[in-house]
Amino acid sequence: MSQLLIATASLLITVFISEFLRKYLNKKEGFWIIIGFNLIFALIGIYIYSVEERKILYLNMLLPLYASLVYKGMAYLFIRWFDRLPEDTTLEFHVKFSDAMFNILYGILAIVVPMALLFWIGEMVE
Repeated sequence: MSQLLIATASLLITVFISEFLRKYLNKKEGFWIIIGFNLIFALIGIYIYSVEERKILYLNMLLPLYASLVYKGMAYLFIRWFDRLPEDTTLEFHVKFSDAMFNILYGILAIVVPMALLFWIGEMVE
């Protein structure tokens, strides 16, 4: 039960950061503060994983750090290609195609892929 709670909390932290702290991810100082907190969270997850009989869902605590780094890398590529930051398209209906694709790909790469990978690895271990 605690594994599921940790996995859900990691997912919610990732969504919170990508939705509400996005402008801080684009700033250099704010990005490093967010990375610092995510790194502490990830180290706690690795420690708990090593202590708690190697239960794989504790590794979901790496998800916010991974998602922040994926966002920064994708934003860097977006700026190189389009010479601007991607706009948030959440609950927007008239958006640019490039911004919508950025957000869809970010959601898939930052949340869906690592969660599916961890669940798949968890099934393989058991």
